[in-house]
Amino acid sequence: MEIEAAGFEVLGGLLDAGIKAVFKPESKHHRKLASLIPPHYLQLPESATAYVRIIHIADFVASLTDQAALGLYRKIKGIELPRMY
Repeated sequence: MEIEAAGFEVLGGLLDAGIKAVFKPESKHHRKLASLIPPHYLQLPESATAYVRIIHIADFVASLTDQAALGLYRKIKGIELPRMY
């Protein structure tokens, strides 16, 4: 049950961050989030509906392995910082 509860938090957090990155590109923070999403999920025609944009973000999140999703969630939440060499 603990793993499932954590999974809901991770998936919800990734979907929330991805949707904000798509719909609030004027924010520096959200542009940074968008840079973590592969471009082919974000490069849509201007005429793309909100529904299509959300589906693309959901598709990206669904494509992540458990470990990749957890790693990305940790990065966007500041739990795990990238290594500086």
